[in-house]
Amino acid sequence: MYIVKTKGTQIAEFHLTDGRTITKYISLRDCKAELSSDIFYNITKGVLININHVKCINRRTYHMKDGEVFEGKLKGYKLHQSLKEKCGGTV
Repeated sequence: MYIVKTKGTQIAEFHLTDGRTITKYISLRDCKAELSSDIFYNITKGVLININHVKCINRRTYHMKDGEVFEGKLKGYKLHQSLKEKCGGTV
């Protein structure tokens, strides 16, 4: 559903749809290179999300289907708008 980098490290937490979290020593840049750029987006430094698991986007706040909430980049307005459209325009 989403990948969160542990601040100050190269450790990434992979949060899966079945509720498991897998921790791996890998950079987000390497994760992004391996994942589909049509589905996974870097909404802020340290967070990659799968847009198929976004419940709604309110301005730059991403509400995930599992209840997790992420704040997107302040300067990412165009990205937030395009992702909002891809997610069905929910607010």
